[in-house]
Amino acid sequence: EESVEHCATATATYVAEVRAYRGSGAVGRASFAGTRGTAGGPDSREVGEAIGVGPERDDPEVELAVSMASLVEQGFDEPVLVARSAVINPGEVLTHDVVVGPGCGLVAAVGSDEAMDLDLYLADPTGREIDTDTDTRSHAAGRACSPTASVLRVAVKVYGRDGTYALGVLRAPRGIADVTSLRLAELTAEPRARGYAVQSSAPYELDEGARAGGRTEIAAGRCLVVAAASRGELRDVDLALRSLEGRVLAADSGPAPQATSGWCAPPGAPPRVPVVWEVRAYRGSGGVQVEVMEGPP
Repeated sequence: EESVEHCATATATYVAEVRAYRGSGAVGRASFAGTRGTAGGPDSREVGEAIGVGPERDDPEVELAVSMASLVEQGFDEPVLVARSAVINPGEVLTHDVVVGPGCGLVAAVGSDEAMDLDLYLADPTGREIDTDTDTRSHAAGRACSPTASVLRVAVKVYGRDGTYALGVLRAPRGIADVTSLRLAELTAEPRARGYAVQSSAPYELDEGARAGGRTEIAAGRCLVVAAASRGELRDVDLALRSLEGRVLAADSGPAPQATSGWCAPPGAPPRVPVVWEVRAYRGSGGVQVEVMEGPP
């Protein structure tokens, strides 16, 4: 399921387009209009009841499996569940022990309600923090690599509302040897499943505030995906795609050590369309791997 929210500054007509990338079946669509920030207006749960679905999920274990399906298709192991329906209240912190290694693994948690804000903290046996995910959303993930089987401590915290969550560990394919490669595998799993192929892949070392970039070309009617991932020392990576004239085509400036952007050349464009990509170290310094992919719309 997907949703889009837009606040208009003037009366206008809009077109909503729903596209099926993979699979086929029935799709329902509903539109709602209202005043932004109106006190006492319908919350997400009331809107959900109006259209018959609602933000509350039936089973976080199922949601975890669905959200990880594209990674499993790309060679990751099925999630090994550590917690199936752990009950948690706002402000509460629950801890779990997980095993990662030999190799790399992804530790993922999914909440039972879209109004939950899950944060995840991953630490080694000494208590040293390895990875964190504190983005505002109902799912979170941490990543780690170890040459041997290691017991790591996972702390899960929730804001927003109470509920339950599922926690699982996915073992990465053997070819993934570090956290940077693991992040890239996550970012590019969906494009790979849709038939995208890698045009180029290169590492860069960036100090805070520094930029790196390059130029590529795609055929008319084809699409471009650029993914950038760091080891973690570079805590916030921004990515932008521009035309040769400097016009921004797509961008990802979220507060995360990875970023991805995509753009499709119109069918009536010239045979080869040049696109300039730029990656910036917004917070922190370190290595970043940039992968450029081309594929079908």
